[in-house]
Amino acid sequence: MRSAPTFARLDQVLVCADWEDKFPLCSASGLPRTMSDHVPILLQSRVPNSKKGQFHFENLWSDSEDLADIVQDSWNRPTGELLGARRVAFKLKRLKAKFKSWGHQRRIDRNKDKVQWKKEIATMNLIERVMTFQTMRDHRGSRQRRNSQ
Repeated sequence: MRSAPTFARLDQVLVCADWEDKFPLCSASGLPRTMSDHVPILLQSRVPNSKKGQFHFENLWSDSEDLADIVQDSWNRPTGELLGARRVAFKLKRLKAKFKSWGHQRRIDRNKDKVQWKKEIATMNLIERVMTFQTMRDHRGSRQRRNSQ
C-alpha cells in the first residue's frame, strides 16, 4: 500500500490510423476530477458535413445563355500578384463563389416563375370551370325554351 497517493493527469490518447480515418473530427479532453482520484476523459466526435459548402455544377446551368459570359468575366478579372498554381486556385475559388451566387439567384427566379405558372394554371382552370358552367346553363336554358314552346 502506498503511503502517499500519486496524482497524475492523463492528457494523451492514442489512436490508430483506422480510428482517425473513421473519426477525423474526434477530440479528447480531460474533465475536472470530482469524486475519484481518476480524471475522466471526454471523447467528442462530430460527423463531418461533407455536403455543406461543397460545390457542385448543376447540369441545367449548361443550358443558360449567359454561362459563358459569367465564366469569362470571372476568369479574366485581375488576380493581383499571384502566379502559377496560386493564381489558378484563386481564379477557381472566385469562379466557385460566382457560380454559387448565380445559381442561388437562378433558384429564386425559378421558384418565382413556378409560383406564377401555378397562378396562371389556377386561373385557366377557373375560366374553364366557369365556361363549362355557362355552357351547361345555356344548354339547359335553350332546352327549357324549346320545351315551353
